[in-house]
Amino acid sequence: MISINELAASLTGRLINPSDSILTSLEYDSRLVKKDSCFFAFDGIHCNGYDFIDAAIKNGATMVVANKCPETIHENISYLISDESIRLLYAKASSLFFSNPQAKLKIIGVTGTDGKTSTTDYTYQLLNSFGHKTALLSTVYVDDGSGKAFSKTRQSTPEAFYIYSFLDRCVKNNVEYVVMETTSHALSKEYCRVYGINFNSSIYTSVSSEHLEFHKTLESYYDAKTNLARNTLSNIFIYNDCPLLDKIRNVAKHRVIELTKPTITKRTISSTSFIYNDREYDVPLFGQYNINNLYEAAMLTARVIKAPVDLVLSKCNTIKPVEGRFNVINALNHQVIIDFAHTPDSYEQLFSSFRSVDKDSPITAVFGSAGDRDKSKRKGLGIVSSKYANTIILTEEDPRSESVIDISLDILEGVNKNKVHIYTEEKREAAIRLAFETAKPNSVIFLLGKGHESSISYKDYSRPYLERQALLDVVKELS
Repeated sequence: MISINELAASLTGRLINPSDSILTSLEYDSRLVKKDSCFFAFDGIHCNGYDFIDAAIKNGATMVVANKCPETIHENISYLISDESIRLLYAKASSLFFSNPQAKLKIIGVTGTDGKTSTTDYTYQLLNSFGHKTALLSTVYVDDGSGKAFSKTRQSTPEAFYIYSFLDRCVKNNVEYVVMETTSHALSKEYCRVYGINFNSSIYTSVSSEHLEFHKTLESYYDAKTNLARNTLSNIFIYNDCPLLDKIRNVAKHRVIELTKPTITKRTISSTSFIYNDREYDVPLFGQYNINNLYEAAMLTARVIKAPVDLVLSKCNTIKPVEGRFNVINALNHQVIIDFAHTPDSYEQLFSSFRSVDKDSPITAVFGSAGDRDKSKRKGLGIVSSKYANTIILTEEDPRSESVIDISLDILEGVNKNKVHIYTEEKREAAIRLAFETAKPNSVIFLLGKGHESSISYKDYSRPYLERQALLDVVKELS
């Protein structure tokens, strides 16, 4: 905790109505404000926090941080008026509120377009397997040192107060390492969610185009990703074919560790073997892309704990897969694969890896694309899916304010309509049912884009949804 005057003295701005009152939390959502909170008026995409200052005060805020002074000033409320980014101030304040917990931890950041969650999880598993108490913050899981559980937030990298609260718990739970996903949003100068964190080491997974609805240009997206390297003290692991390599070299120089992707020797649906130093390692994971993720995790682990690489790789045969990442379920004489893949590049990696172990089984792909998000990738989803699938069923992912039909039309621009059977079914559960009803014998059904997620988002609400449970419900109906 921190007093209003102490917080204001550490931030840039003009303080109105100084006070020694203690703040109990830092909030950017007026609905979450409670007694003695400080409310930060973010300039949001859909609305402006400035318009909710009165609501925050009504809910108990005793301090407001904003870019302009409200028309009404309450004598019992303190106001910090600053020209600086309110999100940046929020990150600085969050670190101060918890007494800079990041300085007491060895923090490892993982970024990339695809593979962040898996790589983060594999690194977490490996470090713990060597007796180093390690925490985890990812899209799917969270562990502050008290035990691994499913994350309750849909953000891969949450807002700063959540992050610093998490890091504070890690310190109290005697954690040594923290492995966390760092998204382009979190790394961007606009959002600043990980501002103040100097990463001990970092990993770059596969990088392609994504989130251009936010970053606007690919160069801006790449630059946000590069901020992880700028804030990494040592050990930046990156593959030598990554499109960001030259950019990372320019900002990180001697901290970069370039890797060559491992050579695969054997592949099945449930395991993959690869070679390192003339020795073969068999791991319970599917696909080249998963091996690439695991290999980076192993190389980082070996470096930071100063262990032989062979020893770390020998531990990889106990690695557990991540929920929603190539989960295989046998149902109604078909194999069903649930995977979070939602970009053209991840589709290519997923389908090509599958075809390397199964060249003949008909493929049905059930997927959509997120509404109010990067529209430029939709055509690519159509191109790649129709390259491999026999049947495509377009459906909802998280349509938000867009219609499923409009999103589907964007995807169809890339579909080879002479090669595949195409269906559109707006409700996802109905699309899964249609997949079974239209599948050829021994087809493999891919359910893509939702993975582990626990809801589907619409314009003004979300509804509970779990892909695995939806599948089991449909199977029960059709049995």
